[in-house]
Amino acid sequence: MGSYFFTTITYGKAVLIPASIINTGSVAGAHARHGLAAYVTSKHALSGLTKSMAFEYGPEIRVNAILPGAIMTAMVESVGGRDAIEHLIQASPLKKSGEPEEIATVALFLATDDSSFITGQLIRVDGGIDI
Repeated sequence: MGSYFFTTITYGKAVLIPASIINTGSVAGAHARHGLAAYVTSKHALSGLTKSMAFEYGPEIRVNAILPGAIMTAMVESVGGRDAIEHLIQASPLKKSGEPEEIATVALFLATDDSSFITGQLIRVDGGIDI
């Protein structure tokens, strides 16, 4: 959490032109999970930081966070791959995992002027796991 905080504070004070800060968290930053108190706490902190910084740095700087769900990354592979997230896949209306490129597409959108009216948001890219 410290690196997010200090990077955001430093960047926000240095930039005087319109910009976009995009934090990357986790769907664990939107709700609780049994047995993951420390992880969930850190992700909730990032969600709170995102919203607070949106207030503090607007209107020049927009601050949003992407909250990925079950995305096939090296981290997922390191804990068992698809088998480790199969329960999330089955709980999702889409019945699939996401790909890193799907997170990149959202980040690109948030980085452009196409998202000029979006700030302080936690954008879930999770296949609808919590609807």
